[in-house]
Amino acid sequence: MRERKAQMAEPKDRISLQIGDELELKFHAGGGQKYTQKAVVEERTGSGASCLTYIVRLFTDEKNSSRMIMKEFYPVSGREKFQIQRSGTGLLVSEETKNNKVYQRMLDGFRRAYRTQTELSDSRAMEVMVRPYHMAEYGDSCYILSDMHLGTILARSHVETLSDKLWLMYRTAEAVRLLNEQGYLYIDLNPSNILWIPSQQSVKLFDVDSIVPWGDLDEVHSIRVTYPYTPPELEELNEWFDVNKSVFLKPSWDVYCLGLVFFELLMGRFPTEQDLKPEYEYEAERICRRHGCEDPEAAALIRRILERSLSGKFRMRYPSAKEMCLDLNRLKKMLDAQEFIPKKEYVRANYMMQSYHILDKWPVYEYTLNEDGQEVLDIAICGKQPVREPFFKAAFSCVHMPGMKLRIRLCSDDAAEFMEKLKRENPALPRTVHIYLENKCIWGESDRIAAGPLICEKPMAEIRLYEKSRDEMLADDAAFIRKIESRYLILLWNDTGDEIRIQDARRQKTVIPPVTDAGKCSCYDEKLFGTKIMKRALNVHAFYYRGTHERASWEEISASFENNVYNMESSMRCALSVRYKLGAAGVGKECENPGEEFYRRVFAAGERTENLAYILSDLEHLSWCAYMVINGWDLPTDSELEEYAFTGENDFKEIERRLHPCLRASRPGNRLKQLEKKQWDSQKLSGKVRSELDDLELTCLKLHRTALRKTREIRPEVNALCDRLERRLGRWADERLQEAFRWLVTVRERVFAGESNAELVWNQAMDQLVRLCGEIRRYDRGVREELKLLDIKMRVVHEYNACHDYKKSDEDIVRGIPGLLSEGKIRIIVRPYLPGRENHWKNILSTLFLEPEETMFIPVDGDGIDVDFYSEFLRSRGCSTRISVCGMEDTACAGKDCAVDVTGLDAEKLDGISRYPALRGRQRIMVKNRKLLGLDNPAVEMYAREIHLTVEEVFYLFGAYMDSDRKENAILGLSSRYYGIWNAYKEIGPRGWKKLIEQLARAEKEKTVIFTGGDRGRNKAYMTEPVSGRALILTGLDLVFAGCLQNGLISAYRLPGEEDDLPVEFSTESVNAAAVLKRLSAEADRDPLRHRYVFERNEKKMQAMQETQNGYLIRDRSLYADIFCKGHKASESAEESRASAELIAEGLRRLEEHGLRGSGGRQNLIQKLQIVTEEDGTRVTFKYASEAVKACLQREGNILEAMIYFTCLEMGIFDDLNINSKFSWNRAMSGKDDGYIVNNEIDIIGTKNMKTYFISAKMAVPETAHLTEIKYFADHFGIDGQAVLVTSNSRTADEAVQGADGRAERSRLMGVEYINRTVIDEGRLGDAIRKITEQREESVL
Repeated sequence: MRERKAQMAEPKDRISLQIGDELELKFHAGGGQKYTQKAVVEERTGSGASCLTYIVRLFTDEKNSSRMIMKEFYPVSGREKFQIQRSGTGLLVSEETKNNKVYQRMLDGFRRAYRTQTELSDSRAMEVMVRPYHMAEYGDSCYILSDMHLGTILARSHVETLSDKLWLMYRTAEAVRLLNEQGYLYIDLNPSNILWIPSQQSVKLFDVDSIVPWGDLDEVHSIRVTYPYTPPELEELNEWFDVNKSVFLKPSWDVYCLGLVFFELLMGRFPTEQDLKPEYEYEAERICRRHGCEDPEAAALIRRILERSLSGKFRMRYPSAKEMCLDLNRLKKMLDAQEFIPKKEYVRANYMMQSYHILDKWPVYEYTLNEDGQEVLDIAICGKQPVREPFFKAAFSCVHMPGMKLRIRLCSDDAAEFMEKLKRENPALPRTVHIYLENKCIWGESDRIAAGPLICEKPMAEIRLYEKSRDEMLADDAAFIRKIESRYLILLWNDTGDEIRIQDARRQKTVIPPVTDAGKCSCYDEKLFGTKIMKRALNVHAFYYRGTHERASWEEISASFENNVYNMESSMRCALSVRYKLGAAGVGKECENPGEEFYRRVFAAGERTENLAYILSDLEHLSWCAYMVINGWDLPTDSELEEYAFTGENDFKEIERRLHPCLRASRPGNRLKQLEKKQWDSQKLSGKVRSELDDLELTCLKLHRTALRKTREIRPEVNALCDRLERRLGRWADERLQEAFRWLVTVRERVFAGESNAELVWNQAMDQLVRLCGEIRRYDRGVREELKLLDIKMRVVHEYNACHDYKKSDEDIVRGIPGLLSEGKIRIIVRPYLPGRENHWKNILSTLFLEPEETMFIPVDGDGIDVDFYSEFLRSRGCSTRISVCGMEDTACAGKDCAVDVTGLDAEKLDGISRYPALRGRQRIMVKNRKLLGLDNPAVEMYAREIHLTVEEVFYLFGAYMDSDRKENAILGLSSRYYGIWNAYKEIGPRGWKKLIEQLARAEKEKTVIFTGGDRGRNKAYMTEPVSGRALILTGLDLVFAGCLQNGLISAYRLPGEEDDLPVEFSTESVNAAAVLKRLSAEADRDPLRHRYVFERNEKKMQAMQETQNGYLIRDRSLYADIFCKGHKASESAEESRASAELIAEGLRRLEEHGLRGSGGRQNLIQKLQIVTEEDGTRVTFKYASEAVKACLQREGNILEAMIYFTCLEMGIFDDLNINSKFSWNRAMSGKDDGYIVNNEIDIIGTKNMKTYFISAKMAVPETAHLTEIKYFADHFGIDGQAVLVTSNSRTADEAVQGADGRAERSRLMGVEYINRTVIDEGRLGDAIRKITEQREESVL
């Protein structure tokens, strides 16, 4: 945006201060006292008609200083000649000039601007105005000092995206709204007066000379404006100003100026006269398209905002900026599906930040009392300035130390009334405190217990009330204050002389942090402290967020921080309480490197440090609870939790009513880590386990089980929603869209099955589908709303799968403190590159742990380096590290915050690297046993993130592509039925099971029609018998016809309406396709509830065909089965056929008897079983209990794989676990450079602590080839890969194996772990696999 405001030419006789000039500024304190502070000029920034502007450094004492903006009153006038001279660094004004009315009016305006700015800064508009510090005198002039900003003027900024433009416009309109609500008009609003502060995510207004009180215009006789940022009524106003000012000077004036700014932001130019005509059509559609938005409703809303803000008739405009904000918020929600957060909630009040700054600079634990061996954190707050409540809240939430008691004294003539106000606004507060009126207890332990469910075992604080006025406190040489034992006094009145007198009167060591009028701290630097805290709070949030979203990018983390008030406030509280955690660990303010010292004391090896870490985690939870309590949050009742939890967009907390179930007492230690997944799910815990858990741990289990119950409730809703979406998207004839939706449905089953990384894959699938919907159909609001609803419903399933341990969140935050404080974070990693796919993971692991700004690969053996390969991998994990390739000599400029990664390097390469001067002396790091180590500085591991790799990520690093994530796997839905199928298998026996599965698979295959469309002839029209339109929808045939048309099998079709019974008409060149479609239409009409047709590509068929041909299939995915049993081999006799039929019938009866685990067989595996003997065979009809049961019974080995998979899942053995993992790789990786792509499938793959486990499941006696295959995969596709073979062959056969050809012993010699049927039958399968994951911790590195 260009700056339009003209700069005034500097008169030759006005001499400015020079850099380095010093001024002894005199400030007025209360009681007529004065004090002096030195200001040193650092930069001249501008000038105006009344003043010159500088950046100065103001010294509050010898050590403390702040950068500020200083305005020096040095007026010039076109009509008058002022006699003002520069004398040294001051100004001399002649008596004649001092008596000049123009000079006096300009001086009055200068002082009035300060008063206005001060008034606004202490009002609800405080966060949108640049705060004035004080007015001072020096020589014959006066000076205004204001807080220094860290932003840029909007006129000099270049804003790229529509989202950023909308954000800036909303925040500016909001600032104007707050100003108007305080009774002021800005008048001179233009891009040169708008300050954009990206680091604080805020907009501020400055240059307040033009501001007028629109409710009281008696003293306003002129206004200051900047052309052309003026509304059309200015001309009428100037003609008869005093007459017309009450008509035109209203908020609609500022609205017009906002409209001009919005137009210029959108169009990149100032509007012309043509643009401002009423009939002008704003080019909103073009604006939207230019920014990648195709929503016509968004374009219409942009047009409405411009029309209603830029109307030439002020009565047709928005009446105020408030209404404009509402429309801007609607536009934001329309484009990004989220709203702006109001600024009064978005940024912490300035008073609160000042309070935190005082508690950080003067830690209360340095001024403790000792009362009979009990250390007490004692704070006395004297007075009732507005900063009192924020300071009380800050102290209550942050000033906690292990083993110490917190006492807060409130001394004022309204202390009791103030306490009652706090109790009304914070309903849980009475349950967390003891209250005394001076020395008399008026609210004790019995009152606290009777007030409701307890949040803490002991009171968080003791509150003592003293109803004394300031005069009473200062009477008799401050006898009352001298009597108070507290050594930490906050005096909330304006006379600094009192502070000095009280300090002298008290003999014991006491601190009185300086606080001046309206709560402004004289040593407080808002910009530096506020920016530091905001940055630290964001990092705190990142630690917490990545505890459950490990692969979140910084953009996602920042968005969840900035767009969520709860996240921001809670993280800021944590960041601001770090000082007290340092003190609890014995790390003082004087420590030069507090991060490393904290790490050494808290996380160095040893039981003592582990206990201290738990104590600090418990302290973090206490501080969080105190913060929540004093900000109005409370504990929900069981009925309230059941009502709101995981309903709509809620998670376990209710922000609107401020209810949070984790407001519970806790004890040091974490016993949830010892529980298995099935114990988390269990509604009943043993008495011993329950007695060991504290209230917070029990709450974690309660929330998990609530999520489990809600997950079961919403599953039918999710399935129905997916069916609706499939039907809507199926009519959009686009293969990419169909494939994306099928992937989403596949991932849905993975999420419900509980796969650990399924949430990540779900988000990827959902993002892709939403993006494709936008590309193909632009903005279909109905589809977008349904996709959003589906995503919201799946959140409860993600919550259930996560098994959230909220104690671990506190531990993560404490573990992150060293990284928050230390300045020695590694910024660049230099990595000597090892070629070969087996070394990819060694090259990149250190980068994953540390997430530096850049990783520099140095070619060691001269091989090429695929930078894109690593960059794509890091991007998929949300890591922003830049990958580059450089020579050894280029590393010299890397700086001191650089480390050399020597992971996997042999002695020869290490020796070669050490010879290079550029790398000599650099700290070395390496990954050993999958942990980051600092070879020269052990403390480097304090910067390391906790990372886990998914199975797909491991395969990517080994150059293999895994596509099973996108393939449908119905077995994932067997979590509640796999055990019943396994029991049926044991009762039926291996031979009967094999026979049964063969028959069921053959019957299913007969329900599938495969065709290629190769029988092409002349295009003909066909017509079926009359068919019910509703039947076509119920059976999915409407989507089958759509698929046939999309793939060219038919050229046109017309279906009957849902309420009609009419023939289906279609045209095709394929006689085969015509016959199939006519037959299926008749079947659908005859029995619509027993069929569910799906059109699919026949991938297996296509692999054997030429590329120019296509293969397709229509599958009947109905759960109904109709089997006719007869001899399938010519050699079978009639008696053998009957025996075979009886075997199958008996197997089905066994399946009918078994159902859900623990359900008592109420929901059988198959239902409606009917067995009818006919003349030439036996007919069996039944219905599968679910798609998952049906899929499991199509292949013999499925049940063993399901048994292993769900056992591991329930016990939480692996970080990530995949079943039926299909992957492909280039045979060139094995040394055969023929370009041949190899496809393989592994039954089960899991990762734990980045180590990879390959599990092969065999129903029969395993052969040597099976051992060789799984061992090969483990050696070539896994990090420290371990092969495991599980067999379900009978004990007798297993013993024969071990005794005859010794395959079990051979497995051991080959390094393959072997688990036999005995282990499974004894219920030790999970324990055996867990033992394998724990026994080999030594890495090959």
